[in-house]
Amino acid sequence: MVKRRIIIGLGAAIASLAGCISEATGPPFTPLSVDRDRALVYFYLCDSMGTPFHIYADGQQIGELRSHGYFPYVTTPRIVTFSVAPKATADDGTGLAVLLGLKPNHTYFVQLKLVDVNTGIRKGYYPNLRIVGEEAAMRELPQLRLVEQSSP
Repeated sequence: MVKRRIIIGLGAAIASLAGCISEATGPPFTPLSVDRDRALVYFYLCDSMGTPFHIYADGQQIGELRSHGYFPYVTTPRIVTFSVAPKATADDGTGLAVLLGLKPNHTYFVQLKLVDVNTGIRKGYYPNLRIVGEEAAMRELPQLRLVEQSSP
């Protein structure tokens, strides 16, 4: 009887944890083609995280990333600051940024990773955007699903 209670309790714990992970549910990765005068940026997240993350371009929300998901961002070529913040916060992500000079007819890949920070002042895991080369990104993107975006 005790074993049965432990198994039921363990099953309930696993089920509740599974519900906490915010997974991408759209179609599998499909490369986009864009106009020659535009730039394309793929944002993606390979890890499992409990909360979605908002992605910003120059302080304006452009999308949301979920576990095992990606989304494409098509824009005019320019110098842009991309940043990230957990959806559950009011933060606009200004402290966690990457600066990119976007060129026409070019594709860029930006991965969201959690990094372990222990500086004495800040401690814990924080979201970090990093630019990834095409070869590495194309090994990971085919395993991801589109995060279908609602209007920010």
